[in-house]
Amino acid sequence: MIVRRYLFTALGEMTTLGLVFFVSLAIGGLTNEMISGMYISTSEEGYKLNIKYRNQFAVISATIWISLSEFIRNEVLLKDLWVWHYSAMGLEFPSEPMNGAVWGIWSLLLALLISMLASRFSLLKTALIAWFAAFVMMWVVIGNLGVLPMGILPWAIPLSLVEVFVACWIVFRISRK
Repeated sequence: MIVRRYLFTALGEMTTLGLVFFVSLAIGGLTNEMISGMYISTSEEGYKLNIKYRNQFAVISATIWISLSEFIRNEVLLKDLWVWHYSAMGLEFPSEPMNGAVWGIWSLLLALLISMLASRFSLLKTALIAWFAAFVMMWVVIGNLGVLPMGILPWAIPLSLVEVFVACWIVFRISRK
């Protein structure tokens, strides 16, 4: 039962990631130039990724990282705390595929925010602004609604900081080459 629930939630997030990929292709248009522009070449500096559409690739890569990080944190590490808190309120913790798909969209939106901030701020400032906008504000809202288990915060704060910092590093690393 637990394994099946993990698989369904992961399936929802993977479906969203697939949609993100196809939407980005539809927006950017998959052309022969784009396909031929995606290769790894060697240079005197070592291996270098040569991509015409770096920002799109950076956003997709960051979205994948954020989705995986969210899934591991909330469905593997902190699942028991979430389930216990929701059952204490007489609710069932939502972990259906559709819920995973919504979190996949949230991951895409966070990656887009990071990409926009990265063009204007340093890595550290981008990470702190994105973390505050995505996590602190979310925790204030769901805390106000009474559905935030405060027991997750000692784990969620450092893990979310790492999640956002790595996502920012991915965007900076890919889009600024």
